[in-house]
Amino acid sequence: MVDIHVQHVTYEDIVFKPSDEQIQADCHQPYAGHENGCANYGTTYGCPPHAPKLAEFKEILAAYTHFYLVYGEVELAGDPKQDKAIYATMQEHVDAFVNFMQDSIPDLFIIHGYGCHYCERVGVGKCTCPKKPCRHPGKRTYSLSVALDIVSTMNSAGISMEMNPARGTKVFRRIGFVASKLPVDIDERVKEFELDVPEQPATGGSRGKKSK
Repeated sequence: MVDIHVQHVTYEDIVFKPSDEQIQADCHQPYAGHENGCANYGTTYGCPPHAPKLAEFKEILAAYTHFYLVYGEVELAGDPKQDKAIYATMQEHVDAFVNFMQDSIPDLFIIHGYGCHYCERVGVGKCTCPKKPCRHPGKRTYSLSVALDIVSTMNSAGISMEMNPARGTKVFRRIGFVASKLPVDIDERVKEFELDVPEQPATGGSRGKKSK
C-alpha cells in the first residue's frame, strides 16, 4: 500500500526558482533517454514555454491562502527493475489522489510532476497546445518545473527528499502541490480517496502519518 502524505505549508515555505532563464535551462537539461531534456516541454499549456512566467506565477499563487504538499514515499528495494516498478505504482497512486482532489473540490490550483493532461484524462482528446486555445483553462494543471524549486520547498517544510530520517534509508518520493482559497479537510479527503481506490500492492516500506 502506498501511503499518501499531505503537509499544510505556508506561502513563505514555498521556494521559487531564481529566474525564467533557470526554468528554461532545467527543462532542457539532458537526462537518461532524453538528450534534449524534458519531452513534455512545449506540449501543453501547463509546461514552459506556454505556462505563466515566474513573476506571474508568483502572483497567481499569492492569491491563494492554503497550500498543501502531497507526496507518496517508498523505500528503495535495491534492485533497479524492482525500484522502477515500485516508483510506477507510487506515481500512479499519488497522481490519482491529486486528480481526485481536483474532481471533488472546486477552484484548486494544482502543480505536479508533469504538465497538464486534463483533457486526456477526461476523454476529450490531447491538449490543443499550441495551435488552439486551452479547452479548460480553469482545470489546467502545471508542471513542478514551471516555477517551484521543489527540493528546497520540501526541505523548507522539514521533509527530507532523499532519506527517511527515522530509519536512515533511501526513499523515492512522488510529489504534488495543491493551493486552495478555502481550507480543505485533508484527512477526510485521504480517507475518501482510499475507500474509492483498490488497494495497492505492497511496495516495501512507506510509513508514517498520512497527513499533518
